[in-house]
Amino acid sequence: METGIAEQAGEAHTTLDLGVVIPARNAASTLAAQLDALLENRYSGTWEIIVADNGSTDGTAAVLATYASCSAPTVRRIDASAERGVNAARNAGVRATHARKILICDADDVAAPGYVQALSDALDVADGAAGVMDFGRLNAHLAGKVPASGLVREGTTPVPIGACCAWRRSVWERLGGFDESWVQGCDDIQFALEAHRAGCVAIAVPTAVMHKRERHGRELFRQYVKYGLARPRLCKAFPDLAEQRSTRAAARHWLQLFGRVATGRGGDEATLRQLGKNLGRLIGSARHRYWAP
Repeated sequence: METGIAEQAGEAHTTLDLGVVIPARNAASTLAAQLDALLENRYSGTWEIIVADNGSTDGTAAVLATYASCSAPTVRRIDASAERGVNAARNAGVRATHARKILICDADDVAAPGYVQALSDALDVADGAAGVMDFGRLNAHLAGKVPASGLVREGTTPVPIGACCAWRRSVWERLGGFDESWVQGCDDIQFALEAHRAGCVAIAVPTAVMHKRERHGRELFRQYVKYGLARPRLCKAFPDLAEQRSTRAAARHWLQLFGRVATGRGGDEATLRQLGKNLGRLIGSARHRYWAP
């Protein structure tokens, strides 16, 4: 089996039980914490970690070079810069491994002990799975916030989000990979809804904990504008599955948000998220020619 860091050196020589795929772009400041946490996980099968470098210009490659001696699991870097976007990086990472089970992680989060084994076990009984997101460890301002399941509801459909999800490779192959045209949010939800349409079943795994790093302030607002931009496209693509909000419901929500701003609560993070998402939905409705306020 290949060892150390590989620069797109071809696929793994043998079929592995599991591959952890981490899309990364300019992740030098956070990637080591995630890799160290994953390497501390105990796993009963054969596995590897693939970092799909989506055009980093910082020290991401240098960080990865320090893991060259890792074995069981190996840590491999692949050049995923040909196409920009998280789904393009995810696809490059999955193509680079022969693993039967695929775990998707973000480069700025930290997996808790037992994370890998718990999600792998879940894929023995389901097509997809999602862990739990804990916010307190990596975000001092969110200390005490209740952890949230990574299996969210899109309408009535359970969908694993990209930060802490796992899929059987057969699902990825059946769907033709992650759709690389989704580059501004809802990329993970689109894949999960397509999987649901294909009859795949996803489950929640409360013992698989991912410590989630959250943005704040203006970065948080911009992030949720991006999420909102993609929402009309999702509603258009999945009118039977995606949450369709009426104009009246949207207007009520805007009034609530304006009330918060008027009373000096416009800077709290819950309000910033909703303001960003609502604004994005309006812009996205025009862009995608589908009214989803």
